[in-house]
Amino acid sequence: MGERRESLQQSVFSLAFSAKLTSAKNLQIKPAICATSNKLPSNTRNKLVVMRKTLKMGVNEELWKAAEQGDINQVETQFANGANLNSQDPEDLQKTALHKAAFQGNPLVVSKLIELGADPNVQSETGATPLHIAAAYGHYTTISYLLQLGSDPSVTNLDGDTPLELAKFKGRFSDRSDFIEVVKLLERAGKGKVAGASPQGRKYMEYFSEPRES
Repeated sequence: MGERRESLQQSVFSLAFSAKLTSAKNLQIKPAICATSNKLPSNTRNKLVVMRKTLKMGVNEELWKAAEQGDINQVETQFANGANLNSQDPEDLQKTALHKAAFQGNPLVVSKLIELGADPNVQSETGATPLHIAAAYGHYTTISYLLQLGSDPSVTNLDGDTPLELAKFKGRFSDRSDFIEVVKLLERAGKGKVAGASPQGRKYMEYFSEPRES
């Protein structure tokens, strides 16, 4: 009976020691992998870096696509997959997902992106913020959301235009009432500079400001 008990105690001790040894080895796995990767030939390391960048670009592209299509679920999924919310599309004037959502006039996607951490004042290759784009295309609700969520209406693009100036003098509106509502909204933001409009700009303003026969 005593021998059996001693044998059992030795077995328990052996199992415990084995478990501790395994745990210690597991803790060393990650440093070992890092050390091994550092010892790889430089061309192999470069290939790994390229692969990582390619994978990262893949999720960023999926994020841009989701923003364009108004798919909030995919926006959240790609963010969870590691997409950079402020990544810029090199084939689309360095626009971000937020620029693309603003272009589509999708306030819900705009709101979600900013909620997740997208910069509301990020600028594209032309200096346009998402607010510039929403203003240029007359997306009233999207403009309202952007203003409430931190977009700065005083930022100028590379042409020196604020979102208000862009809407007034270069905006694409087919309806006079839409134009007036967007301009009023941006004017209420209190930041736009409207002095010194060009003759073409003043003519454009006069066209939309005067009542017209249907």
